[in-house]
Amino acid sequence: MTQCKCASPWRRKRLCLILVACLLLVALTLGVIGLARQSHRVLSFHSVSISDNLYAYWQARYRYEYLTLYRGEGASDTAEFWASVKDAETGVTYGEDLRQMVDLYVARIAMGSYLFDAAGYTVSDQMRAALEEAMENRLRAVFSSDEDTFNEMAAPYGFDYKTARRAAIHETKANLLASYAVADATQTDAYFREHYVRVGILRISPDHVGGAGALSLIREGLAAGATEEAFLAWASDPTLNDTGTTNSNTGGYYFAEDSAYYGDYASTLPTVAEAALSLSQAGDWCEVSVADGDAPGTYFVYRYTLPEDKPYESEESEAFFGDLTRLAADHYFLLWLDGHLPEVKWQTEHIPTPVPQGVTTDLFRFFG
Repeated sequence: MTQCKCASPWRRKRLCLILVACLLLVALTLGVIGLARQSHRVLSFHSVSISDNLYAYWQARYRYEYLTLYRGEGASDTAEFWASVKDAETGVTYGEDLRQMVDLYVARIAMGSYLFDAAGYTVSDQMRAALEEAMENRLRAVFSSDEDTFNEMAAPYGFDYKTARRAAIHETKANLLASYAVADATQTDAYFREHYVRVGILRISPDHVGGAGALSLIREGLAAGATEEAFLAWASDPTLNDTGTTNSNTGGYYFAEDSAYYGDYASTLPTVAEAALSLSQAGDWCEVSVADGDAPGTYFVYRYTLPEDKPYESEESEAFFGDLTRLAADHYFLLWLDGHLPEVKWQTEHIPTPVPQGVTTDLFRFFG
């Protein structure tokens, strides 16, 4: 039996992706009262320079997303929280973890923005107009079209209205560049085999008829070295398995920490989902007890072998994968992009130190 780990890898990975679901919607107007000080360069990638104001903007957005993500673990925008240890094995604090993610994200945006221009791409007039309209709508709805109010609320975080506008342009270029990446069939299959696991999940509910006998049967069978075929048979038996499985997943669930299906499953049964990714090889299994939620019970998770065929091309399995070719393209794009990281020039002495504000009300206005 393999010990189950509960490290929530999918949550951190979600924050680190260059592809953001939506950009901050602020206005493109230039004649704005801004920060009354000279900015300093934090990093540069060829001709693209990122100022401390721009870095502070992304730092503030990540603070908001980070605090939202870890709210259930007592996250708060206080010095005590940011100085507390997140990982006992490494001693990394929440503040240090945030800094690592912001550094990587900002570097990726700088690289993506420059390489977009260098490739000869442009942001179309239509896209600029749509972005400007959306930004103005945001300013009107949240700040009553008052740029000075925006700046006043943003000042404690180190950025202003014009800075947010520049950030949106850089992000638009980086995300467009990422969207142009493609993956061929070989890369897609390689991505599947490198990132996905196939697992069987069997649940014995608290009110299962003959529950004690069923638990004994499975525990003893697994302890004796039950084969994949044996676990498949148990998981496919509706009189034994209370997961409510359908024909599409009696043959196993396909999980990858970046996949939407895994994210949805993990939001409902996080300990079971995390257990699935903790199993290191085919034949490993673990037992997970779930006391709360809509589906309490004892769960057995068993790692199967990956099939030699391509289940992501099958209609009955497509829910597990979504657009796998797109996921593969995004993955290989980031590998290519990160190959340029040694070319990024940092001036770390100018990285702004975030000042905890205690509450996230204003951060919500900007990023919520």
